[in-house]
Amino acid sequence: MIVAYVLFLAISIAFFYFTSGVITNGIIRFIVSLVIFFALSISITVMVVSKGDAPPPGSKTIDFEEMERIRRNLNKEDQMSGVKIEIVTQRDQAVRSTLLEIWEASVAATHDFLAAKDIQALKPHVSEAIQSIETLAAAKNEHGIAVAFMGVERDKIEMLFVAPQARGTGIGRELISYAVDKLNARYVDVNEQNPQAAGFYEKMGFEVFGRSELDAQGNPYPLLRMRLKERLLQSGGES
Repeated sequence: MIVAYVLFLAISIAFFYFTSGVITNGIIRFIVSLVIFFALSISITVMVVSKGDAPPPGSKTIDFEEMERIRRNLNKEDQMSGVKIEIVTQRDQAVRSTLLEIWEASVAATHDFLAAKDIQALKPHVSEAIQSIETLAAAKNEHGIAVAFMGVERDKIEMLFVAPQARGTGIGRELISYAVDKLNARYVDVNEQNPQAAGFYEKMGFEVFGRSELDAQGNPYPLLRMRLKERLLQSGGES
């Protein structure tokens, strides 16, 4: 840097002396020489600073989005590590309220075809179902807080909902495996307008065998009737 500035100063002085035959006014030559010196100095300074900001050859820039994605995945793995599935034997008001909150948050996040008023209209039916379903199971984290739940009636999964913050942790798969292996569940109904859920059950070994134009409350939300594939039934439900 210093060598460059000395060189620019020498160029400016040479300009001042060797242009005397062209620019006769000494003050103007002096001003022009200064302008040349400062222009060259600023140029080299910008080039050096820019080069200093650039990453060294072969280095990698930090991908903050990738770091955040990894952090979220690690958090999800931590959430799943302490999760236990328990049969809910006490269905008092506090338990029902907790599970109803999970249901409402899950439906709001996944059932885009339902308006807010539709979700509110379904709440009494869901609360009643939580109270009356034959078998109710909840997935609880290491702090004993429910993050997902499932209801099974005979051999059918009637409800399965995962809190939004616990989605992608494998809790849904664990609940279905529990339903199939421990509760002998073989059937499930899925909203046709929720293809993500249908695809999830297909990955878990279920297949569509029927369709209903209306849901259980008689609303115009078509349902896909799904059952565990025959080959999985013969192998004890293992995919």
